[in-house]
Amino acid sequence: MPAFDYAAYDLSGKQVSGVISADSERHARRLLKEKKLLPSKLSEVSQGKVKKSGARREARVNNFDLSLLLQQQAILIGHDHRAGGNGKTASHAAELAQ
Repeated sequence: MPAFDYAAYDLSGKQVSGVISADSERHARRLLKEKKLLPSKLSEVSQGKVKKSGARREARVNNFDLSLLLQQQAILIGHDHRAGGNGKTASHAAELAQ
């Protein structure tokens, strides 16, 4: 039975992805619909590329988490975007303004 790589949205709007086995692309779409998923991408996977269960998955980070990580990292290294991007911290910029 062919396998299909998919990306879909669940009822909460969160994007999920995976591989599903189905007889055809149409059957795969129907199976995803039964799981209450709205597919945004569906493509057949060749036999050599089928992922086995338990295999490592690629880590994915959404834009919000990436933005939060970068902001926290900037604070840790002492650069605050509110200081005008000059490498000074916000507290240093406030001192200069007085």
